[in-house]
Amino acid sequence: MTNTNFENLLCPEKVAVEGLPWKQFANLQSIDRLKRIYSDDLPDYWAAVKYDDIIQISRNEEVFGPHPQNILRSKIRNETRFNSKGRLLRELELLEMTGRAHLKARRTIAKLFSNKSIESYGIFISKLISKDSAWEGMDYSLVDGLASEIPSKVIVKLLELNDWENQVVSLGHRITKYSDVIEFPDQKRAAELLVNDVTSLNSIFEEYIQTQKRKKGSLVHYFISTDEFSTDQIKTHLITLLIGGNDTTKHAISGAIDVFSRFPEQLSRLRENPHLIHSAVEEVFRWTSPTTHFLRRANESTVVSNTVIQKGDTVALIYPAGNRDHNAFSNPHSFDIGRQENKQLAFGGFGRHHCLGLNLAKLELRLILEHLAKNVDSIRVLEEPKRIASIFFNGLKDFKVSFCMRG
Repeated sequence: MTNTNFENLLCPEKVAVEGLPWKQFANLQSIDRLKRIYSDDLPDYWAAVKYDDIIQISRNEEVFGPHPQNILRSKIRNETRFNSKGRLLRELELLEMTGRAHLKARRTIAKLFSNKSIESYGIFISKLISKDSAWEGMDYSLVDGLASEIPSKVIVKLLELNDWENQVVSLGHRITKYSDVIEFPDQKRAAELLVNDVTSLNSIFEEYIQTQKRKKGSLVHYFISTDEFSTDQIKTHLITLLIGGNDTTKHAISGAIDVFSRFPEQLSRLRENPHLIHSAVEEVFRWTSPTTHFLRRANESTVVSNTVIQKGDTVALIYPAGNRDHNAFSNPHSFDIGRQENKQLAFGGFGRHHCLGLNLAKLELRLILEHLAKNVDSIRVLEEPKRIASIFFNGLKDFKVSFCMRG
C-alpha cells in the first residue's frame, strides 16, 4: 500500500490557493479500504473520506471515542497550547468527554438549544439581518461583516453576554484566525497568542459565571445546579459554545453568498420557489462543510472498510469529502437547492458528538437566505474570495461583494 503524505491531502497553504483536493478525495473513495496518512509534523492517522465510513465511526462511540487532541495540530502548536496553561485551555473539552459526564453536559446545554428556545430568536435574528449595512449597495467585506456579525450577536444574546459583548466577540474572532498558517506562519507564536486570548476569555467568563450562577433559567445555573461541573469546566464549555456558535455559521454564510454568486440561477430558483428554503439550507451546509475534520481514537481493535484499525489508532473524519461522496449523493459536485434526501455531514455525522447548535445555525442561515431571495436581485463579486489557510476551518477569510437590491 502506498503511503500518502498529509501535505498532499489537506495542506493548508495549498487549500488556501486551490481549494480542497476533490480529485484525491475521490481517488481515496474509490478504493475498498481506508488510507493511512503519514506526516513528519502531525500524528499518523487513518483518513475516513467515505460517507458511510464517517457515519459508522461517528455513531460507534464505544469503539471510536473522542481523541485527546480533537483535531490535527502541528507538534509545536499542540505542545505550546497545553504546556503553557494546562487543562484549563482545553477549549473543546465537550468534544473529549464520554459516558455519563458527556451525556450530562449535553443535556444541560441542550436546554439552551431546543427547537422551542431557538425559534424564539427568529424575530431578533431577522431584525439583525435587515438592519445590516450589507444591503446598502456599497462595497462590502462580507466575512468580517454580515457573516461574522450575525452569529456573534446571536450567541451573545443567547448566553446573555451583553456586558462583555465587545471583548468576547473580539477575542472569539481572533482565536479562530490563529489557525491560518499564512497569516501566522510562526506556529509557536500563534499558539502563544491563542493561549493568551483563551486566558483572557477565561477571566471574562469567571466574572460572568458569578453574575449568572443564581439566575434561574440561565445556562450557568443549569450547570451549577447539577453539582457535577467545576467552574473551570463551565468556562471551557462556554468557550466551546462561543467559538462553535460563531465560526462554523460564519463560514456557512460567507460560503452561501459565494456559491449563489457563482450559480445565480439557483438564487432565482429559490426566489420563485420559496418552499425550497429548507432543502436550500441543507444544500448550503453540504456544499460549504465549514469544518474539515474531527479526530476519533479506537478504543479497541476493529475493522472499517476492510481495514484493520488497531486499538489506539487515530482516525480523521473528513466531512467535506463525505459530503461529496458520489455513493451518497447524486451529482455531488453540483449545487442543487432542491436536492432531496440530503443527510449532509456538516454537523458531525449524526453521532453523540453531533453539533448541539445545529438548529440555531440552520435558523440563522434560513433567515439570511430568505432575505437574500426576497430582496437581492444579484450579487456582484468585487474581488475573488480568499480562503483561510487552516487545517480545521473550511471557509473564506476575505470576500468583497456588492448586493444589487430588487425594486
